[in-house]
Amino acid sequence: TMSSGLLSSCLYSPGALKRSALENLFVGRDNLMDDVIERICSSVSGDQKHHILLVGPRGCGKTHFLSLAGHRLDDWLAANRGDERAAVIQLREEEWGIASYLDFVVRLLQELAEQQGEINAQIARVYQLFAINAEEAEKAAVELLHQSVGDRTLILFCENLADLLSGLGREGQQKWRATIQQDGNWAIVATTAALSASLARQDNPFYGFFAIRKLQMLDPETGLKFLIKKAIHAGKEDVAQFLRTPLGRARSRAIHHFAGGNHRTYGILFDFFDRQSLEDLVTPFLQMADDLTPYYQDRMRVLPPAQRKIVEFLIQKADAVTVKDTALSCLMSQQTAAKQISDLVGKGYVVCERVGRNTFCELAEPLMRICAQLKDNCAKHYSLFVEFLRHWFAVSELEKRQMQAASDLNQTHIRQALSRFHDDRREPLRQALAKEVDQHLANEDYEGAAKALETTLQNHDSEQDHETLVYVWVEAAKHDRAVAAGQRAAQKYPQNADIHYWLARAHLLENDFAAAGKAIKKSISIDCEESAYLCLNADILLGLGRFEEAIANAQQLLNKEPEHWHSLQQIITALVELRQIDQACLRAEQLVQQVCKQEDSSKTLLDVAEFLLGQQLAGAALQLLDRARTAKPSPRWRELCGRTLFAMEDYEAASKELGMAAGKEPKASTYCKLATALLFAGKYKRAIAAAKKLLAIDPQHLSAHYVCGTAFSELGRNREAIAAYDLLLPGNNLNQLLLVAWEARLMEEFAAAGRYLDRVAQLQPNNRKLWVERIRLGLDAKDRHAVLANARQLADLPGCTLLGRLFAARIHAAERTPEKVLAALADDEDSQIPTEDRHDYVEEIACILETFVQKHGPKHLAGWIGNLRKQLTKMLDEEMMIGILRELLYKSAGNEFAGNLADWQQAAVDLQKCLADMPACQISVGLIGQAAEYAKTGDNRHLLKLPLEQRRLLKDVFSQSLAKTA
Repeated sequence: TMSSGLLSSCLYSPGALKRSALENLFVGRDNLMDDVIERICSSVSGDQKHHILLVGPRGCGKTHFLSLAGHRLDDWLAANRGDERAAVIQLREEEWGIASYLDFVVRLLQELAEQQGEINAQIARVYQLFAINAEEAEKAAVELLHQSVGDRTLILFCENLADLLSGLGREGQQKWRATIQQDGNWAIVATTAALSASLARQDNPFYGFFAIRKLQMLDPETGLKFLIKKAIHAGKEDVAQFLRTPLGRARSRAIHHFAGGNHRTYGILFDFFDRQSLEDLVTPFLQMADDLTPYYQDRMRVLPPAQRKIVEFLIQKADAVTVKDTALSCLMSQQTAAKQISDLVGKGYVVCERVGRNTFCELAEPLMRICAQLKDNCAKHYSLFVEFLRHWFAVSELEKRQMQAASDLNQTHIRQALSRFHDDRREPLRQALAKEVDQHLANEDYEGAAKALETTLQNHDSEQDHETLVYVWVEAAKHDRAVAAGQRAAQKYPQNADIHYWLARAHLLENDFAAAGKAIKKSISIDCEESAYLCLNADILLGLGRFEEAIANAQQLLNKEPEHWHSLQQIITALVELRQIDQACLRAEQLVQQVCKQEDSSKTLLDVAEFLLGQQLAGAALQLLDRARTAKPSPRWRELCGRTLFAMEDYEAASKELGMAAGKEPKASTYCKLATALLFAGKYKRAIAAAKKLLAIDPQHLSAHYVCGTAFSELGRNREAIAAYDLLLPGNNLNQLLLVAWEARLMEEFAAAGRYLDRVAQLQPNNRKLWVERIRLGLDAKDRHAVLANARQLADLPGCTLLGRLFAARIHAAERTPEKVLAALADDEDSQIPTEDRHDYVEEIACILETFVQKHGPKHLAGWIGNLRKQLTKMLDEEMMIGILRELLYKSAGNEFAGNLADWQQAAVDLQKCLADMPACQISVGLIGQAAEYAKTGDNRHLLKLPLEQRRLLKDVFSQSLAKTA
């Protein structure tokens, strides 16, 4: 149905292009194309027929659009029995030979004859009838058209509809409209450069008949896409790559300035992208002007005299002029000029912009000036080429090229361009690059903005551009480039405080707080009153760990700006780091009061609440959240409230808020916290359900498997618990793997516990907790050799020698004499025991002592403890000894105080003497003695001798021992 196309490139006859070329060069109108094809296809498959008119000026791509639409329609027809359902007719772009309705029908028949050769003889008969009777010939032609199309939908593609209707005349239009209405099987896609009277006036047959779709001109972005596609289609990959650079995009804006969004003119100017020297530019530009002159002359001829006069006036003006000035210069009334200019805007000749009360107008396509300039034989230079040079090159580049220009013609044009620069102080190329920067910044594309700025700085050195370049590299989080740009800018403009400020921010990206501090000090030395500098300085001091200085700096800014609540945040952070929690809480109250004063403080309240929560000031955070509560709290409020309640260990309330937040805004982070809150609240089945929802959102979120495993374990479903824990093995969360190994050990799933510890060993073989847990696994599994082997491994780790010996001593305590066991515990280490490890030492010493008691009785307990104190002088302080005695009490109660009562009574007396220098231990010693008497006699009077708090403690000890026994 459509021409297959012969050419791969063509500016004036796109209908002759190959299908691939039409597809490759199609830009910006995909939605419109989809709509047109959908309507035409529905015309074929349904009863309703669509008639579409595409309106756009010459050169805007109407023929291209229509040709491609035909190809895509062919595809649909080929897949949907097209020959049986539709007859497609494509008229020529210019149908000069249609002067009557009969001419029109015969042209349709001739196109159908290309598909149905058998009707050629009947077409010849129409010509024979015409020689006898014109009316009979017309009837015969219309009847032949009916017969040829039959029950199919007649799809007509028609260009320049206004010209066609003009050729038909009013009578022909009426006949065509009547035929369409009577047949009911026509579907038309037509184009026109403008709405003629035949389409726009209410008394004409085709008024309101078509669904009008305006073809928009190319905007700068779509124009750039077109140029890139054209470069790729032409095999000029280097040009395509150049067009993707900031300079290439800026030059594409120059093309847009001259083309005015016209597809054809874009195509003509495309060839300038691979011409670099002036000698390469001037001759082709003038040749292009000569080639385009007939085109623009034709466009002038079709205008009415008044409109032609206005366009001719605008051709002489380089800048936009008001409607009032245009009217005066063209000797028209302002009302007449406004009407004519409005028509010219609709036809695509003129563009207007309103500024205040005035409307300014100018040529839509600056290249129309070619018509006048090439005819001006007195001109020594072409002002349009001068304007082209201004858009194509920066001033610095033109100044270089002036020195290198070989011909007088080039020298003249460059001199004129530079003179114009100096007159209006406007650099179009730099402005285009600035638009590039602004567009990238608006899209938060900081890397793109940086590249555009770097291109700008190559052609024009600017202090502001240097500063902005550092800023955008900081925002792009490219620390190396940000620092390099900042250092260059600071060296060139040492008194620009903002440059030093952004350089400090750049150093912070590298966590180089010292360099950042040096840079911000320079900013403050230039301008000591700027709040942003003081604020950043406090952040840097926090990073350096100089908390008192950070507080002083922040307070200085706070004194100056009492509402600067970020300074309060800095002070609170520093106070928390200094462990001055009471002071931090007071400042938090101050922060709460300050934030609550704001009129629209809802978002700020939540931001500050989140900050306070991060500082472990959950109470203050909750106070702010109460202030931020609304009738319908937002998902963020509920999530923050849930996290705060979680931090306060109110897991029941936390899970309620987190559940509602997740229901409104299902995020992985919310479901993770919700699942954990439900687990801690003892809602095990609901915790599993929440964890599964978390996995549905993020299948890689391993914490969900931990929640499931722990919940299954609490429900007594050990097999499912281990299956869930096994899914943690691919992860690298050491603490989580150690925790599940501990829990698997408690479930007596020793093989599983071993798997998790093996994974920890792969990730961190020298992890102290790994070897401690392996030893405990060996103890629970009663694997003596494993315990001793792992104890040796632990002892070989730095700072763990004594702990390794203690674990080995626990095994040897049942095999060797206490003297030999204790002799092996000599503490030859200088290091202090970390606070988090103290429980392990307390636990093992208590186990060793309890083993001695089990084997030898309590009679020598004081001696063993005295021996330990001599061996472990650096470790056994009063706090550690209290812990050992308390653990020993629990373990002895669990074993019903092995030995006889007299020995326990003597041991208590001896212990009081042994620990006389540790008065805080005396209560624990007394508790051991009283507990032994109660355990041996069952007489409550022994407990009544104790204060109430100690009695409660012993009852707790015995209740736990009974629970273990049960």
